[in-house]
Amino acid sequence: MRRGERWNTRLLYVLAALTTVSQGSMELTFPLNLHHLGVALPLVGAGVAAMGVGQILFRLPGGHWYRPRRAPWLNSASLAALGLTSIGLALAPVWIVQAGLAGLHGAAFALVTTFQLAMLIDSRERQGSMAATISWYTASISIGYAAGYPMGAAVIVQLGYAGGFWVAGGVALLAAGLVLLVSLPPHHAGPAPSGTIPGWRGLLPALRALPAPVWLAALLALYINFLNDSVGSFFPIYAVGIGISLGLVGLLRSLNSLTATVIRLGAAGIFRFARADAVNHVCVVLMAAATFGLSLAATPLSLLAMFLALGATRGLIRVTSATFVADVRTDLGNRVGLASAVYNAGLDAGVMIAPPLTGLLAGAIGIPGAFRAVGLALPLIYYGAWALARTRSGPMGPDTLSPRR
Repeated sequence: MRRGERWNTRLLYVLAALTTVSQGSMELTFPLNLHHLGVALPLVGAGVAAMGVGQILFRLPGGHWYRPRRAPWLNSASLAALGLTSIGLALAPVWIVQAGLAGLHGAAFALVTTFQLAMLIDSRERQGSMAATISWYTASISIGYAAGYPMGAAVIVQLGYAGGFWVAGGVALLAAGLVLLVSLPPHHAGPAPSGTIPGWRGLLPALRALPAPVWLAALLALYINFLNDSVGSFFPIYAVGIGISLGLVGLLRSLNSLTATVIRLGAAGIFRFARADAVNHVCVVLMAAATFGLSLAATPLSLLAMFLALGATRGLIRVTSATFVADVRTDLGNRVGLASAVYNAGLDAGVMIAPPLTGLLAGAIGIPGAFRAVGLALPLIYYGAWALARTRSGPMGPDTLSPRR
């Protein structure tokens, strides 16, 4: 890797971490603040889901707009919006306003993360597998969440919920300035932009032309975020209700992310000895089992075991799925941003669908019952969709499902 590429890649790791420090703090603060305001559980889920709606609405347009030369400025503006909407949540204690700001926050987060993954792909020479680069990038994301959750908990204890939103916003504004230091290599920049945003007419054909591994990656992303956001939205409320301290909740979420970080850093080595599709199947089942297990765990040690399992399985699937996208970059042409958008849209769909469904279940059968229901139902739904896609696209062997060597 050349020196300029190394600088850009490492700076993108830092930006990914800062983004998720901000987002992790905000995600912990937001549902707790709604509950503190006396909002009913189904409306808590709907408020969190508003972020997912904003994300998925802006994800594909953002990917379609992406061009390497304009990406740093677009990303800077999106990070600024991310920070300002977080701060706005500190000033608006009314549910409908909070939900609206959450939707705008989700839109900004969609643009930020779409641009960052596309910029990472375009920061490297288009030769060989990017498994190691993706491992470090996703590890940076996880490190950010690992720092953001306990930071958010500590700020809430010291400064209240408003303080949590202000700190989260400030971190995003810092990242908005740093991203302007990224300069993608000329050989990846493509033709100079015309100054106009690409039109909608070419979006559908571009989506149809995306390689199959991109869609598989999006399906896996939806699965892991559905389970992650079901737990993330309602576990803090459940834990406080059974006598678990807020500090311990933050620690468990942090250890979850740290586990995902460690497993992501070692993922490149793991996939030298195990097929990615086989690892995915094991992790899909274990992640659902750990979600189910949260409904039975009541002691700190048992909860710790469940969160470590959730972190390890999510971390492995996240690396594999993102590598599927990065390793077909030579087939993508100028659709790198769109492939990043489709992949991240899978994550968005989980954010959008999981909280309201889990909230409805929690209102009807309690939070433990909701964890049992999603832990049992999600693998069945996932494998149904996976089998349907497999049937329509033909046999998908290890060469299709596994990252390229």
